[in-house]
Amino acid sequence: MRAPRTDKVLVTCHKDLWHEATVKSLLSVQFTAEYQEEGEVKRVFHMYNNRNITWREPEEGKQMGAMKQAALKNTAKIGKLKVTKTNLKTAVKKSKDKVAVKGLDMDRVIVNNPAKMARSKENAERHSDLDGMTVREALATLRVEAKDIRYDLDKEFMLYK
Repeated sequence: MRAPRTDKVLVTCHKDLWHEATVKSLLSVQFTAEYQEEGEVKRVFHMYNNRNITWREPEEGKQMGAMKQAALKNTAKIGKLKVTKTNLKTAVKKSKDKVAVKGLDMDRVIVNNPAKMARSKENAERHSDLDGMTVREALATLRVEAKDIRYDLDKEFMLYK
């Protein structure tokens, strides 16, 4: 798992097209990038471990042949918050590791606290995206780690329902 080395990356989302994007923020397991599509500024999250699937360094794009680029375009996934069976199994497996999830009730629903908003736009968006999910489902999205949820609950950006 590696963060982007420069502030410029190539990203793809829904249309199998690669766009040059600017890295805006680096978080623990993901980063935010902005790019222009059809005259509109788009802001997307990319997981570090999705390198060469949904994002890549610009020099990596130049070094790849046309066949490999076409194959990568076909395997690119939409970066939405989905709770897949595989991710849920991983979250359940991690939930048995008491160190990773200490202090979290995996089956409780977390909700966004309207009285206290995060200053960071990315964090506020993450809080609204995770609103109404159980802790286990939130972990299964791979968008957050247990330590992030614990922090949000401690600082009251999110609350147990």
